[in-house]
Amino acid sequence: MIQTYRLTLCYEGTRYHGWERKQNQDTVQGKVEDVLARLCAQAVKVDGAGRTDAGVHARAMVASTR
Repeated sequence: MIQTYRLTLCYEGTRYHGWERKQNQDTVQGKVEDVLARLCAQAVKVDGAGRTDAGVHARAMVASTR
């Protein structure tokens, strides 16, 4: 059985170009996926419950991963 994990994230978005992964830009989703991929030694996809614009901060951004 594949388990789904809920993530509740808090971040300062000043240096990020929003939530959604974009090629050649630092995004929150991209950073979270990269860190989890290093920890798990395999590619990880994270789905956010919403999106933020560039420079936006979050206190309780909910995301999930398998």
